[in-house]
Amino acid sequence: MKKLILSTVILALAACSSVPSNLSKQDFVGEWSCTMKYESIGVGTVDLLYLRADGTVKDENFIFDHSLNRYADSSIKDYFRSPLKYLTISHGTWIFDNNHLTYKLKKQSAQRLIYSDTFAKLQRTKSFKDIEAKAFSVYSAGIGQEDSIEVQVTKYSKDKFTVVQFADKKYEGQCVRKDKADHQFNGFLEALKEHFKVK
Repeated sequence: MKKLILSTVILALAACSSVPSNLSKQDFVGEWSCTMKYESIGVGTVDLLYLRADGTVKDENFIFDHSLNRYADSSIKDYFRSPLKYLTISHGTWIFDNNHLTYKLKKQSAQRLIYSDTFAKLQRTKSFKDIEAKAFSVYSAGIGQEDSIEVQVTKYSKDKFTVVQFADKKYEGQCVRKDKADHQFNGFLEALKEHFKVK
């Protein structure tokens, strides 16, 4: 009985762990939908990553900023819904080495994904107008400059992997192959791109 329990525990640990020892760059080639919550600053992001076999990458970075929630001192229940939405698009290169993914990205563009009626309401209140302008200033900074981002892969399966990013704090994120990601959420992102004529 003890052997059976011990075997079950070992199998459970093996199933939820880790990263296969033979994991290679080829395992990451494809289109991924990656979510990350930066809870300390009230921001959620979704990156649509296009990792190509030739080592190039395109990153569509959707940013959901909750600065207005913090101003109102209200809790954030869903980091991926906010009136303050932005999109940056970057191109660059990527490598996988020693369980780390490193992206060298040059930001090409930044734009607001704020509906016109919402934006008009924000402009009528100076404090809200200032918060939004400051947020956009942060996200649109650095266009044309290269930035390096590194994440550690902590778990991997064929269609999903988890990562840890170390910035001011440790943040955990998850990537799912785009065709396996939540269809409703994918549809929401595509509808945003369509509405704001993102190319």
